[in-house]
Amino acid sequence: MNAFLLYGTVNLLTKLLPRRACYAVARQASGWAYRYNHAVRNALAANLRVVLDARGTAWTESELEQLVRRNFENFGKYVVDFFQTGSLSPRAPDAVLKVDHIERLQECRALERGIIGLTAHVGNWELGASVLRTNGCRVNAVVLKQPSARLDALFRSQRIRRGVHALSTENTATSVSACLKRNELVVLLADLDCSRGRRDVPFFGKPARLPRGPAVLAKRSGAPILPAFVLRQSDDTFCFRAYPPILPDRSQSVHDIQTCICAALEELIADHPDQWFAFEPLWA
Repeated sequence: MNAFLLYGTVNLLTKLLPRRACYAVARQASGWAYRYNHAVRNALAANLRVVLDARGTAWTESELEQLVRRNFENFGKYVVDFFQTGSLSPRAPDAVLKVDHIERLQECRALERGIIGLTAHVGNWELGASVLRTNGCRVNAVVLKQPSARLDALFRSQRIRRGVHALSTENTATSVSACLKRNELVVLLADLDCSRGRRDVPFFGKPARLPRGPAVLAKRSGAPILPAFVLRQSDDTFCFRAYPPILPDRSQSVHDIQTCICAALEELIADHPDQWFAFEPLWA
């Protein structure tokens, strides 16, 4: 199916149906995707095998299959929430979004060097902008351009509703540096490397292709890195969780900072493998 038609249909359904009904449709669609999208299913399973092995716990192929299925279902819910909760505020009366350790954001703001907000394809990463804006941050985010102009415009409109200023992947370093100099926050995804050159780093005990941009920017600018993620709870509410900030100093190398980033990602993903939407191979 054409990507714009697919997401446009989801956008329409979220305007016509309540959340639970949309989730029911998403479960059906996720089941279909699991059965027939072999490339994505196999890539996700291979990635999750590495995570499970690194945790040091015994697992069976049946358990892995169930984990992959839950992951597909959670992604279907994420797509619904991307359109339906676009303007959600953490102060919303239905308490859909709770916040943990917001003081870590304020710790970074106090340095007045800008903030590199580090997130990943986990849970509902798009929803975090509501928390950041409520706490006084101008939110910039580096986003991939979609394959069609109409789909790109659809995604951009959703981010505008959240008050997110989208930065192109072209001339990323220049635009991000300018934001940091203005003491703004820039959100970067840390688990998908879109660069042309391959740079492998140790991740869950094996060399993986991860972006080095956040570490390089932190080293050059001195800006703190704030790992923060929006995680789905068992009752389909969300929790914005800020992890301890990574505060670079002159004695640290890019490799040192990258190691800290990987450690934060490993902790998060190991705790929530069913919410890590790693649909492309990370390990050779």
